Amino acid sequence: MRTYTKEKLEASRPDEGDRHCVEYCLTRLYADKQHSVDDKIHAGFTFEELIGALLLARDALDERDMLKKENETLTDLLLRAQEEVVVDTPLHKEIEDFRTKDWR
Repeated sequence: MRTYTKEKLEASRPDEGDRHCVEYCLTRLYADKQHSVDDKIHAGFTFEELIGALLLARDALDERDMLKKENETLTDLLLRAQEEVVVDTPLHKEIEDFRTKDWR
């Protein structure tokens, strides 16, 4: 990138989300009918390597989203279970009274 420094390039980010950007790049590369995957983008760096890196990024996004969904599901289950647990024993009442007692 002739007119930009590494810092300047890394400081700018697209306004779109990460998945949108990866999919956009992959779609544009798949639509390219002028280059072969073996063509070099730069010395020692091919289109195949770029596509492979983007596919790894997409896989990582898929895994992140799956873990996030699993975490949300577990959180929902725990909250629901907590709401359903009703402890109504004399000992629980005594502990609750002690905990909420005004000690002044």
